[in-house]
Amino acid sequence: MVDRSAKTATLAGTGPERVAPVLAASGLLGALLASSCCLLPVTLVSLGLGGAWLGLLAPLAPWQPVFVGLAVVSLALGFWLAYRPAPVCAPDGSCPSPRSRTLARAVLWVGTALLLAVIAFEPLLLPLLAG
Repeated sequence: MVDRSAKTATLAGTGPERVAPVLAASGLLGALLASSCCLLPVTLVSLGLGGAWLGLLAPLAPWQPVFVGLAVVSLALGFWLAYRPAPVCAPDGSCPSPRSRTLARAVLWVGTALLLAVIAFEPLLLPLLAG
């Protein structure tokens, strides 16, 4: 016979409340990678953090659409999980921390803002900087 209480206790912290921060972090990472060819170097140079090493980011330019797509998928899934109704407590009494949901939501919004800046950079902001 299987002891269901032990199995439930080990699975209590493996639900959506654990996945949302991971998706938020991967969405933020995807947005950073998408900005690595264009927006990130301009931002770093404007902050005085330029150098020859910025040229190493140029080979990532052809991969920008892939990074944007991965970031969009990760952020969409992260938002879906982070803004779902709060999960109920597990049978063993363990409940997800509201702090982790708040942090995941904050990271999702930062990643979304960065991704929107990356998407708007080339058609909208680049002509203003060049002109």
